[in-house]
Amino acid sequence: MMVIAGASLLCVSLAGLVVYQARFHTRMSELSDLAAAARAVTGGMASELAEISPGDLRATLADTLSVRYDIERAVVCGTLSDGDLALLVYSAVSPNLPSRGRGAAYLPPYGTEYTYSEGTDPTLRATSAAKAECLAAGAVGSGSGYRQTPDLNGVFARPPAPGGLIRVYGTLTYTLAAGDGGARELRRNGQQYGVTFGPGAVFEYLVADSIWQTSVPDSSSSRVSAVRLRGQMQSGGGAADREVVREVRLLEYRG
Repeated sequence: MMVIAGASLLCVSLAGLVVYQARFHTRMSELSDLAAAARAVTGGMASELAEISPGDLRATLADTLSVRYDIERAVVCGTLSDGDLALLVYSAVSPNLPSRGRGAAYLPPYGTEYTYSEGTDPTLRATSAAKAECLAAGAVGSGSGYRQTPDLNGVFARPPAPGGLIRVYGTLTYTLAAGDGGARELRRNGQQYGVTFGPGAVFEYLVADSIWQTSVPDSSSSRVSAVRLRGQMQSGGGAADREVVREVRLLEYRG
């Protein structure tokens, strides 16, 4: 009887150990998945925000971060005989931004601040005339970035001069939307990012390289030098499991 009782106790102990190990491995797997998701999410945000300057900030709130995001960047080559601008586009992306919130900006040669024209959404088309103008202005190569547009005439206080820079941008907005049980769902332009944070998740803004704030008025946004997302990512069970803090330093070369 003693042998049977001892064997039964051993079996119960082994069964308990197996259950504990199974739960431990499940927990470790969940944490590993959360860590991978955190890297993917914050890495994607960081790459999109890497070239944003304080002058590009449009909304700086605890639950909303909205910025101007460049779609095309170009150098002004000159003005064509029909009055259209000839441009050399040196950067173009397709970030899947909404049609609303578009605009254009101009930086004169040797200038330090962009002039913005909200609501301007120029169409840039490839033409041989634009290519000829840019090559005559000193552009090198037979690339496909030569464009002309009539849509920037009279938009800025002064006509864009050769050597100036043009930015065509849209609006990129990250939000921490309220979910079930007070959770926060990270969304990009209204679309779910596929991750959920605990109730305390916030965007924070470093002002004047000294103070982290959860909101900044528009009048002070030019003093923001960094942005970060702080929160706890949640597992499928809803428990706040992993602290996430991702900081992105903002460029300072344009206003």
